[in-house]
Amino acid sequence: IEAFNAIARNNDISPTIERKLVLIGSLYFAFQAITRYRLRSFLALCGISIGALALISVASVEHSWQEAVDRSFERMDLERLIINIPDLGEAENEAAGLRRTYLVEEDVKALREECPALDRVSVFAFGHGLISRGRQNAQAAVYAVDSDFAKIFKLHPAQGRLFTMEEIESGRPVCLINSYAQTKFFGDDMVEGRNLRLNGFSLQVSGVVETGQGFGGASAIFMPRAQWRRIFHGDPPINIAATSSRPEVAISQVEKVMRSRVGGTSETEFVQSPFLARLAARDLRRNQKIVGMLAALAALLLGGYGIASLLYISFKQSVREISIRRAFGATQGSIGLEIVLAGLLLGCLLYTSDAADEEDSVDLG
Repeated sequence: IEAFNAIARNNDISPTIERKLVLIGSLYFAFQAITRYRLRSFLALCGISIGALALISVASVEHSWQEAVDRSFERMDLERLIINIPDLGEAENEAAGLRRTYLVEEDVKALREECPALDRVSVFAFGHGLISRGRQNAQAAVYAVDSDFAKIFKLHPAQGRLFTMEEIESGRPVCLINSYAQTKFFGDDMVEGRNLRLNGFSLQVSGVVETGQGFGGASAIFMPRAQWRRIFHGDPPINIAATSSRPEVAISQVEKVMRSRVGGTSETEFVQSPFLARLAARDLRRNQKIVGMLAALAALLLGGYGIASLLYISFKQSVREISIRRAFGATQGSIGLEIVLAGLLLGCLLYTSDAADEEDSVDLG
């Protein structure tokens, strides 16, 4: 009314009146788009709602997953590395160019000399044997270890003591057992100084290793590596464990040394480590987050496209009103601003009208 009165008096429309016209026109076109095209409005609302909920869900799930992964790896020693040569099968080994699938003493020497990122290197043998005491017996995991084994695997005695350096070097017939074997063969009694038999050979128990060190759940026995030949009648197999305060650098150095010695491709893995498992978990988490974000953005874009189509149709059918405003002196900028404001208002009105649509059960046809 103010605009027409100003025109009637042959006055120009003031900026204040022009701003009012822009706001009123924006509200008019937004409400017109919703009331005329209810189905399109509902579909646009669904797209925006799904996109917003998807973004919130992705962020929530990613945060929860990150906390779960971090908690699971807090209990692991990320600095520990287990070095071995994978046995993929005869055909796969040949295709990968592996010249052998077992470690030798020269590999240990090369790793110690050519991998400065390794802080400690332990050589140990692993197998299975029959431990017995009186009429009781059980199959057990057998570890023949050196002096660095306990430090790398952070073994602590729940009873008794660990091996001395003299016992390791001389190969005295002593052993450590885990708490599972203690309970089975000794109950709650003290075990230090008592005897067990491994494959018929007597060993004196010097202590009990705490559970929770990766050796619980079944009977396990540890002995000096020099005892292997006497009990198993052969050279001990070589397994290598190491620690590094820079695991990523150490893994790269180990892979390079092992490929030069035994062959293999860039995909051949010579190291097993919780550090690598954590990297894989993070990569998986990042990829799933990206997929979720893309899906959420796609839903938002579809909702935005719905709003844009509503505005386009509404303005196409309002050419007459826009022409009259242009004849009265409205600028292209004011018309463009009106379209932008109408889009923002339409997005807000879609959310507020959703509750009303659900209560009134409006026929969307």
